[in-house]
Amino acid sequence: MQSTLNDSGPNELWRQIAPILEEAMNHRSEKERALLALRFFDNKTAAETAALLGIREGAAHKRAARALSKLRRFFFQTRH
Repeated sequence: MQSTLNDSGPNELWRQIAPILEEAMNHRSEKERALLALRFFDNKTAAETAALLGIREGAAHKRAARALSKLRRFFFQTRH
């Protein structure tokens, strides 16, 4: 895996990862997908994300942490 990362440019790496990320996101709830998309694809702050979703900033932090943990588990299971 590391040699693939070293040999691949950003576009090639994204081409390889995108389908797996899409599958992982499809396993998340609509609320989790919306939160992750705002935070990490739209580069919104936790405060901006919270305001857009109508939740408190602390809740946005906790939900993001849980959703990221679920994504990590998905990627770990996919590798093994």
